[in-house]
Amino acid sequence: MEDDNDAVGYKRPPKSKQYKPGQSGNPSGRTKKVANLKNDLAAELRESIVIHENGRTRRITKQQAFIKALMASAIKGDIRAINAIVAYTRNFGAPDQVVEDGIGSEDLTLLQDYLDRERQRREQLHLSKLKKEPK
Repeated sequence: MEDDNDAVGYKRPPKSKQYKPGQSGNPSGRTKKVANLKNDLAAELRESIVIHENGRTRRITKQQAFIKALMASAIKGDIRAINAIVAYTRNFGAPDQVVEDGIGSEDLTLLQDYLDRERQRREQLHLSKLKKEPK
């Protein structure tokens, strides 16, 4: 009769079909993910950088640095940065922390009204400059 080691059956494949030592069960390996813009951008935003803030050195993600720079531009009065922040707030919702600090939907409405008035003022200024220019 055959040895118990040579028995074939449930959970006992024939010796010729078993993996040899050092041989992988999946020689070609797992397929790699296809690179696309969304994944590349997400990976880039997750990378960390070193910044110097208030005399201290800190490591933050590029996404956090981007938001800090955008907010700094908005505070300085850059209308495009303000528009971007308002748009992001509308798309992604106001963070809980901002709402707790007293910036609610009424404040965002006021800010949007201000931006609309500012756009109209700049358009009128631009149109008046075009009318004054000689042809």
